[in-house]
Amino acid sequence: MALNGARNRVAIAQARARLGDRPLRWLFEHLVRGLASAGQPGACFRGWNLVAIAGTTLAVANTPANELASGRPGWRTGRATLPKTRGLALLECGTRVLFGGATDAYRVSEHALAHRLYPLLRKGMLDPAAAPAHELAALYHELWEAETACAEVKVCLRQRHRYLRGQSPLTVRQECYRLLLAYYVVRGVMREAAAQEGLARMASQRRRQRVCRRVLDELLEKPYGPRRGHPNPCVVKCKYDSFPVKRNKPVFTPIPDISKHIHMLK
Repeated sequence: MALNGARNRVAIAQARARLGDRPLRWLFEHLVRGLASAGQPGACFRGWNLVAIAGTTLAVANTPANELASGRPGWRTGRATLPKTRGLALLECGTRVLFGGATDAYRVSEHALAHRLYPLLRKGMLDPAAAPAHELAALYHELWEAETACAEVKVCLRQRHRYLRGQSPLTVRQECYRLLLAYYVVRGVMREAAAQEGLARMASQRRRQRVCRRVLDELLEKPYGPRRGHPNPCVVKCKYDSFPVKRNKPVFTPIPDISKHIHMLK
C-alpha cells in the first residue's frame, strides 16, 4: 500500500508538470473578476472601482532550478535558507478579491513589477483634478485590505506550509494560480454570506466563520452536527521549563569554619 501511495504521488506530480500553468492561468484571467457592488463601503471612489497594490514574497522549494529562476535573498549573516519569488497583487478593496498582479524573481523590484500593471489603467485615472491628493490621502487606510489579503493567502490558506512545493519554476507558477483561484472562491462565498446577512463588510473573523459555515451548510446540504463534548475541561496548558524551579523554602546557609585560617600571634 505504501508503494502504491508513493507511485500515485509521483504520477500526480508528473501529471502536474505535463499540465503546466497555462490552463490555470486561463481560468484566472477569464474567471476572476471584481465582485464589489455600487454603494458598498470601500468599493468605489468618484465612480471608479477602488483597488490597491501590495507587494509580497513567497518562499519556494530549495531546488537548483528554483534558485536559478527566483534567486535567494541575502542577509547580514549569510544567505537565506530558501529561494524566494517576488509578487505584486492587484486587489479590490471592497471585497479583497485578488484579480490581477505580476510575479518575477526576487531580484526584480516592486517598482519594475508595477510597470506591468500600467495597461490596466484607464484614461483619466491619473488626472489630479479627478483624484485630489487630500482625498487620496484619506483613503490610505484602505491599503491595509491588500496587506490583509496577502496574509490570508500566505498564512491562512496555506496553513502550515512554509514554502511553495513546486520543484521547478513551472510548477511554482501553477501553485500560485491554484492559491489565487482557491482564494477567489473563498472570497466569493464570504461575499454571498455577507449579502445574506445584510452586512456591508464582515467585520470580525469569528462572525465571518459563523456566517460562512451556515452558507456552506446550505450549499452542501449537509449541516454539521452538534459539537462533540470533551472528556477533560478546557484549561490553559503551560510549557514547563527545563530548568529546576526555585521553591519558596527557607535556605539555611552553613557557617563556614574559619578557625583554621586564624593564626594567633603570641
